[in-house]
Amino acid sequence: ARTGTRHACTRSPKNDSDRTRSTRSAQEMEKSLLMALASAKAVNNSSMECWLDAAEGYATNTSANSSSMATCTYIDRSKHIHKVFHQHAMEKYLTKALKRARSGDKVSTEYWLDRADKSASNAMPNSISTYHEQAIEIQKELTGALHQQESKSEMDMNLSMALKSAKTGDKGAMILYLHIAEQYAEDAKAVEICNERGMDIFTKLVDRREYDLMCKYLTKAKHNVALGSGYSVNYWLAEAEKHGRDANALSTFHEHACSLRKELFDNYSNNALHFANRGEEVYMNVYLDQMEKYSAKALMSTPENRYFMAERISSIKSICASTQEKEKAIQTRISKGRLAS
Repeated sequence: ARTGTRHACTRSPKNDSDRTRSTRSAQEMEKSLLMALASAKAVNNSSMECWLDAAEGYATNTSANSSSMATCTYIDRSKHIHKVFHQHAMEKYLTKALKRARSGDKVSTEYWLDRADKSASNAMPNSISTYHEQAIEIQKELTGALHQQESKSEMDMNLSMALKSAKTGDKGAMILYLHIAEQYAEDAKAVEICNERGMDIFTKLVDRREYDLMCKYLTKAKHNVALGSGYSVNYWLAEAEKHGRDANALSTFHEHACSLRKELFDNYSNNALHFANRGEEVYMNVYLDQMEKYSAKALMSTPENRYFMAERISSIKSICASTQEKEKAIQTRISKGRLAS
């Protein structure tokens, strides 16, 4: 009996150690599986796999008697956790698809629906039917958003055409385009925007007769730019300005007038440069005077323009002076040559 008792006491620490290690491994496996489940619900694949690997390690580290049971538990729970992961992934991707659909982004919507479809096939048994039900609703949202985008685009285009017609004084065309734009305003917000822009466009309607006269005189001014007649250019520009009856017409006038004066300035400048290169100071000065009289003053409203024009005039005069110096030098050498002979 003593021998038996002694033998039992000798084996007891080892058995206790095995049981303790096995219990601890089982507990750690359970903790790892719970962490893997939490990661699955958060759709964090890398974290989930990391915790499943840890759980598998603890499952194989249990005692021989319970190792097989722990492994079976691990396998069953692991399959369930993977299904949970795909279930939550499907829901996450469907939410993203719905958001993209409502913004009318067809490509992104289809991308997230495809990912949700793949996850649904690996999730819970009822996930596929859930996916199809939600996918149909998402497609409806996408169709509605795309239609709304198309309507907004058509509304904007017709409002732009109405504004263009208003600026040229074509009242009939303006009203027609505004009416068409209204047909594409399908919700309260679009109707409000259409009405606000329509009222603004009405304020930009110009008097067609006056506008046509302004354009006619601008054309005459442009013709005289080509002829190099600065006096006539300024005369027709002044006549055109008289018929700019509103801010929009005047804006158009100033835009064209500035362009014509710049073109006139360049013409005079090029002619002055031509004679400067030949050293013909008298003709050069004629064109520089014309340039300053008819175009430069009108363009010198900003420091940048003043600097540019002063630099251009100075450059032309320098070229002329340089050419004259070269001519003098040549004439001097010729005269010396004659005296020497």
